[in-house]
Amino acid sequence: MQVKQYLAVIAISIGAVTCKTIVQRPMCACPAGWKEYNADNKCFYFSRDTLNYPDSMRICGFLSRSHGKEGQLALPDDAAENTFLTNVLENLAYNYTSFFIGFIDQAVEGVFVYPKTNVAIKYSNWGPNQPNNRYDSENCVTITKDLTYGFNNTWADEVCIGVYNYICEMSSA
Repeated sequence: MQVKQYLAVIAISIGAVTCKTIVQRPMCACPAGWKEYNADNKCFYFSRDTLNYPDSMRICGFLSRSHGKEGQLALPDDAAENTFLTNVLENLAYNYTSFFIGFIDQAVEGVFVYPKTNVAIKYSNWGPNQPNNRYDSENCVTITKDLTYGFNNTWADEVCIGVYNYICEMSSA
């Protein structure tokens, strides 16, 4: 017996977020000011302000909760997601040098992990001579563009108390 399935698209509005359901898989547009990455159903926020790492983590959680979601600093899982982030950075209407992302190596030097699970990262995009733990105090990660030193939207380990722009992520579903 052949069964035909029809895709139903149902659009509903919840505040400033519009959601569409296609065959029981919700796909929600990201809130204003956030960029949508459909491959993983994620939304990303690129800050204009600068904060240290702990404050960046806190503000990402706050911003995500204000939209009813859990969130954190961006955790690019693979080259495609990292390329999405760097493409957005290239098209920003303001100059930048570095953006915090969420990976850290505070527990074991040189082993960068996802902060909530302490699972080691599988993908990285380190810049020249990185990570280098300069001054024995660099435990946080940035996406950095500083062509003078060979960083073309590649990763660098930085001090967590330094102040940089930051990228937040949350689910778009």
